[in-house]
Amino acid sequence: MLRLRTKTPILYGLILAFVAGNAVWAASRNLPPCRQTTIAPPTAVGRTVVQRVCYRLPQVIPFRCRFRSEWRQWPSPRCLTEKPGACYRGSGESTSPSAPANCDPQWLTSYECAVSKAERHHKMLLVYFCDGQANDTSCRFKSDTLDAPAVRERLRDYVCVQVPLNEKIVVRGEAVTVLEHEAFREMQGRPGIAIVDYRSQEEKLRGTVVSAFPITETLWYSPEQMSVILNLPPGTLTQRTLIYAVRTHPERPASTESEPLPTLLEEARSHAEYQANTHRQGHQFWDSRFQRIISRLPGGLSAREVCAESWPHQGIVEAAIECVRCWRTSSGHWSAVRSPNRFFGYDMKRGSNGVWYATGIVSQE
Repeated sequence: MLRLRTKTPILYGLILAFVAGNAVWAASRNLPPCRQTTIAPPTAVGRTVVQRVCYRLPQVIPFRCRFRSEWRQWPSPRCLTEKPGACYRGSGESTSPSAPANCDPQWLTSYECAVSKAERHHKMLLVYFCDGQANDTSCRFKSDTLDAPAVRERLRDYVCVQVPLNEKIVVRGEAVTVLEHEAFREMQGRPGIAIVDYRSQEEKLRGTVVSAFPITETLWYSPEQMSVILNLPPGTLTQRTLIYAVRTHPERPASTESEPLPTLLEEARSHAEYQANTHRQGHQFWDSRFQRIISRLPGGLSAREVCAESWPHQGIVEAAIECVRCWRTSSGHWSAVRSPNRFFGYDMKRGSNGVWYATGIVSQE
């Protein structure tokens, strides 16, 4: 017993000397302090054990810290989980208090949850109709356009939801494919972007589809064009689509850089509707309409009008682009479209003959 008591302080002293020696050895190599110790003897094998158990641990901890730091920037799994080369995937809306608040952007995958959230927060609802099989078109649109920094930044102001092409919801007790609903008619059953207005307080706009941009063989949307879509002024589907076509024309006409005026929007709607009903393009009754228009404008402003028509049975986006192309072929019309002005109004309507009739009215000094 006496021998044990005599040896014990010596044993403890050896252990402490070993730990101190390893600390000095670690410091000489600029390694962080170990979170745990080992009583392996300081042999070559022992040092290998010490490096594996202790000194590699700090190499793992920064990885974990980076993961947690980056996780705060990732959409939560219930907003969106992402797989390389695949479309956005996820389920429902994140309701956990610990879910990241700064998803950039948050992509929901429940249409019902997205509508509820947009209504609750009075935001525009952006619906991304995507092929659930993650085909090349959907993946390319995601990576090239939706993931572009300028687009991601703008999408923060939207409630975003991805909806597979065959997604069904229950409407009045019946299962209905979302994309086949009448409200999304202009999507033509194709992948693409639709926007529903839950921001406006106007009854004619709130809860209606105000943008429909299908991806087709001839239609694609670059990050620049997507930014135009996300910055369109309040208005109906037909108004916003025609304004989009003007703003994305290669020559960048300036007529829509000013303020849309409700008076001119209504006058453009009315005349486009008249042309669609009569199946005749023209400036019918312009003399009387001109007097009415300038009487409703701020003092001293005049008005100019442009009209055009599409080919039969074109989709709404293709028809709008075609009408702007037609204006470009006429120096008089293009002068009104390209020039800066105080106010503007654009709209288009489709006749029973399948032709879209467009009208633009601008006010100038």
